[in-house]
Amino acid sequence: MVGDFERAAEQAPPKVEEVLFERERRRTPFTSFLAENLLESDPPNWGRVSGPLVRKEDVLLPPNYRWASAWCVDNGPDSGVDGWCHASNFSKSWSPSASMGAFVRQRRWIRKRELDGDALRQQRPVAVAPEMDISERAEVLSRRESKFRK
Repeated sequence: MVGDFERAAEQAPPKVEEVLFERERRRTPFTSFLAENLLESDPPNWGRVSGPLVRKEDVLLPPNYRWASAWCVDNGPDSGVDGWCHASNFSKSWSPSASMGAFVRQRRWIRKRELDGDALRQQRPVAVAPEMDISERAEVLSRRESKFRK
């Protein structure tokens, strides 16, 4: 069965970015931005672009992946000091600088993961359909491996 794992590794993206947003609000132009100031209608302090609360420590690795980096702030060209972007509310356009009318801010955190070739090679060979994508193959392999651990 030489080749199944190598083909799976070749088909997988070399690195995948996990992305979370950290968000804060200030009550007046003269107060600090704080997570505690978020309104019930605001997105959560930590999370994906949309959806429920997801903290950095809540992001788990899928089977057969390993972390390729630590969490770090995205300091791209569209962000300001410490990666923060500012707006009057969460549905408006973002600016790298905080104006008097900016009451919310958010920054992007990124962590990269990569396929763990060593973990794949240690798996027992398993028949998988050729039309399966890499995540489906990893799930089949993970289920089979868990049966052997019982």
